[in-house]
Amino acid sequence: MMSAGDHADLKAQQEHVAQLKSMDAGELHDYVAQAKARDAERKKQEEELDAVRLEALKLVELATQAGRDAFRRGDYEEAELLFTEALESGNIDNRHEIVCNRAACALKLRRFADAVADAGEATALEPAYLKGHWRLAQAQQALGKLDRAAAACRCGLELDPENAQLSQLLAELQAEAAAGNRTKEEMAPTAAPLETISVDPAAQARAAALRRSVNRQEIAALTAGNELLDQTDTICRS
Repeated sequence: MMSAGDHADLKAQQEHVAQLKSMDAGELHDYVAQAKARDAERKKQEEELDAVRLEALKLVELATQAGRDAFRRGDYEEAELLFTEALESGNIDNRHEIVCNRAACALKLRRFADAVADAGEATALEPAYLKGHWRLAQAQQALGKLDRAAAACRCGLELDPENAQLSQLLAELQAEAAAGNRTKEEMAPTAAPLETISVDPAAQARAAALRRSVNRQEIAALTAGNELLDQTDTICRS
């Protein structure tokens, strides 16, 4: 069963054939010439577009290579600019590699948050790119986020358990975390021991005598009160 779209296409083809049949020889010749001209123009535009794309790719390659050279020289700001220029040159197949190179520049320039952003983009673009996970772990470590750095290492090691860079960095992170825990334990406040209070025997004797004196006074007051109650009770019964 034909769909509505198929019916429309069939109808258009039938109308086109009918149009061609209605043409005389001169009209048909002109029609064919115009069709060829349109095809030639479309082909020219495609070739021009391919040339532009090729030129863009060349610019990307040149900028990327220049960025690598600048990085090797230690000119990290220049390298970062060149990698950015390459990334802005158009759609490129190895964007994850270039953005990861820019993350390395940010690390050298101590802009660790930028390094996290670029390395994160690299791993998002190509999850199997091990260097992206390594750069991300380095950037998170520089920010002091050891748990996130270790998680980035483990993501990479799931892809390649034998990767030396990731294994070494994970071991460093674990050692750093353990050292940090020990430092916290050492800095934690400890309870001060109770002080031994020495008491003067003479003072103890005076305090006991004072307590006995107070007790005698209270007893006398209570006794006097009871006698008063007894007198009142006698009056009430009279």
